[in-house]
This record gives sequence, C-alpha cells and structure tokens, in this order.
Amino acid sequence: MLRPQPVNETDATLAAAKAAAVDERRPSGNLALSIGSGYLVQVLAQATTLLTRVALARIIAPTQWGVFGEAVVIIGIVDTLRELNLTQWATSGRTTRYWRDLPGAIASTTIVLLLALVAAMPLLSRLSPQLPLTTAVLALTLLPRTWTLGAEAELNNRQRLFRLVAPQGLGALAFVVSAIVISAHFKTAWSLSVASVVQVSTYSAFLLWRSRREVFLRPRLDNAWRSLVSARDFVWLALAGVLLTQVDGLLVGSVAGATAAGFYIMASWLTSRLPFLVEIPLLRVMLPIFAAHRENRERLGAIFKRTAMSINYLEATWCFLLLFNASFVVGQLFGSRWTPSIPYVILTAVYPLLSPLGTVGWEVLRMTGRTRLVLWNLIANSIAFVVIGIGLGTRIGVVGVVIGYYVATLINSLVIFVLPSQIGWPTVLQVVREVAVLYVVCALPLVVVGLLPLPAAARFGIDLLLLGGIVLWGMRPLLPFVRNALAGRSE
Repeated sequence: MLRPQPVNETDATLAAAKAAAVDERRPSGNLALSIGSGYLVQVLAQATTLLTRVALARIIAPTQWGVFGEAVVIIGIVDTLRELNLTQWATSGRTTRYWRDLPGAIASTTIVLLLALVAAMPLLSRLSPQLPLTTAVLALTLLPRTWTLGAEAELNNRQRLFRLVAPQGLGALAFVVSAIVISAHFKTAWSLSVASVVQVSTYSAFLLWRSRREVFLRPRLDNAWRSLVSARDFVWLALAGVLLTQVDGLLVGSVAGATAAGFYIMASWLTSRLPFLVEIPLLRVMLPIFAAHRENRERLGAIFKRTAMSINYLEATWCFLLLFNASFVVGQLFGSRWTPSIPYVILTAVYPLLSPLGTVGWEVLRMTGRTRLVLWNLIANSIAFVVIGIGLGTRIGVVGVVIGYYVATLINSLVIFVLPSQIGWPTVLQVVREVAVLYVVCALPLVVVGLLPLPAAARFGIDLLLLGGIVLWGMRPLLPFVRNALAGRSE
C-alpha cells in the first residue's frame, strides 16, 4: 500500500530559496574601508589625469584640447543617457532582483545610444573636422563600461570598493604610458582618445576578473524593458539633468570655437578636481546609507549634516584658493600658452560656492523617495541654462554661457526649501549658517594676504597654509565617526 507523501515545493520555489540563500552569503565589507577605498580610487584617477594634463599641456595645442574636450562632453552625454541613473535605481531598491536586472538594462540602452551616436557623426564635423574621429575612438570606452557600471555600483552597495583599487592603479599606469607615448608623439585630439580607451579597457578587464564571483554580470535582456519602466523616475531625472551637467563645454565650443573651448574646458577641469575627488567617492558610499535611514528623520539629518559639511570644507577652500591664485596656478601647471584660461578659472571656481547644499540635498531626496521633486528641479535648471546660456552666449561669448550656468546653479540651491520635509528645518538652517561662516572665514584672510606686497609664490604658500588649517579645524567633528567606523560601529 502506498503511503501518502508530503507535498514538495515547486522547482521555482526551491530555486528562489537557493538564490536567496546564496545572496545572503554574498560578502559585504566595512564602511570605513569602503570610504577609504573610494577616496584612494579617486586619488589615483585624479593624480593620473593631473600628471598627464600637466605634461601634455605644454606639448598639445589648446585647439586640440578643445576638440578632445568636446568629444569628452559628447561621450559624457551618451554615457549619462545610457546609464539613466539605473545604478541609483538598483541601490534604492535594496533587493537582489534589481542587481540581477541591472546589467541587461544598461546593455540594452548602450546598444540604442551607440546606434544613435553613429547616426549623429556627420553632424559633429560641423563643430570641428577632427571631432567625429576623436569621438568615435573615445566611444569605444562605452563598451567595457557597460559591465563595470553595474559592478561598481553593486560593490559599493556591499561596501567592497577595495576591489576597485588595484584595477584603478593598473589602469592609471596604462593611461600614463599610453598618453605620453601616443599622445605626445601624434599631438592630436584622437591620440588622447586612444589613451583613454587603453585606460578604461585595462581597468575594466582587471576589475571584472577580480569581482566575477561577487557581482551579477550576465545581461538579462528579457527583463530590460521592465527594469526601465520600474526605474522611470530615475530615468526622467537623468534625461532632465543631462543638459546641466554635461554640455557647458560643448556650448562654449559652439559659440566661441574650439580654441576657446580648450581654454574653458581646461579651466573647468582644474576647478572641478577637488569636487570630483571629494563628492564622487563620498556620495557613492553614502547613497545606500541615505536609503537605509529614510524612515529615521533625526538620524538622516545628522548624516546629511556630516556629509554636506565635510564636502563644503574641502570644496570651499579649494575654490577660494583658485579665486585668489588663478594666475600663479595656471602659469606653474600649464605654462604661458594657457594664460587666456585664467579668467575662466576664476569664473568656474564660483560654481560650487553657489549651491553648497545642492548635490548632497538632492541625493538625500532621491534616495528617500522624493525623485519627482528632484526631477522638476533639474528641468528648471536645464531650461534656465539652455535659454540663458544660448541667448547670452551668442551675444557675449563664453561669459554668457557662464552666466547661464550661474543661474542654473542658483536654482539648484532651492533644495534648502525642500529638505526640511525630510530632515527638519533646524538641521538645514544650522548647515546654512555654518556654510556662511565658512565662506567668510575663507575669504577674509585671503583678502588681507592679497593686499600685502608679496611675490605670487609666497602669497600662494601663505594662502595654502591658511586654508589647510581651516580644513583641519573643520574636519574635527568627523574624527569620532571615523574612529567608530574603524572600530566596526559605523552606520
């Protein structure tokens, strides 16, 4: 006689249970180590770029730098449109399904954008005859980054950014060697693109090989459309923000020519070095923390204040240093042929000072479910920048584009009126007061030093010491957090 058997779970349920068990065993790292690794990756990247730009600025003409800069802007636009904030969507989702679907979603958008770029190549020659070739070579970097974008985001979500350090170091070495050997020999814009391709390919190959067992890499194209629909709020944010974050250099080239674009892009690159060094690694690590504390208003406010002020102490001092020492810095780094870029250094150094809470504030809102507010802000930014930048740029040149960017940045600062709904007015007002005091403390001693009859080198050295002291003083509140993180008690 047959005995009744217990009902077995379906294969699908068993598979899901196994997948969940595997995901639970997927390794996670330490916050302090992840933050340190993020900064080390940025230090390697920025030091590499600085070394090569300083070496090649005296060899390659500003016009060629302008063409290369325009190509970088175009590929940056394509990269933003194919990424569409999908990595932030996966981070905010906080479930495994998002990470499984991410590679397929990015692969599908990459295919579409590459086809669109090929179709747009004839239009690029109107800006510069060398631009299509330079852009086509640089577009090759999009292929390996199709996989590294998701891998980097997932490693960051698991606080395992130390996996990026060795690949970044190897890629930096490849970039320096290829840039000096190839670019210095040919002295053309496309040769700079070749060096970038060598760097990205080397970095991507090493990173993907090291992390192949820790992250999801297989594209699941059948779920791509579902992922894009699920991420529609993040997609709209990317579409609205692409104009503001990418096209200022391209707009300068269209209204003033490749040479002026070269001077502007080099100046903008110089003023953005520390923001890139500070904001990108810190925010990359903090995004999942913002998402994890979305329900705790008091805790989220404390994390926001700590993050915003750590960024401001470093960025503000860097911007004021350039504002008062632009001539000396440009002359020492790039040589006399780049003297026309000095006014642009001063103009672009003001950008981060106009919206000290903008970047961190909007990221907090994005990670706490207020993406529609961020979307409308980006739409307003983009409209203001395009209308004012083009309108004034065609009449008064580069300064008109800069004014458009100023207005857009001021609109971005309106985040201070929205943040209180998430973290409360007391925290926002306290941060605003601290930022105002910081700006005054930075500016006053530099004005006094500037009035003294000192050589430029001595003035720069004194300013550097004064601002360095301000940074050390401002970072004191972060020391308990660092000690707790190192002890394994981080947020």
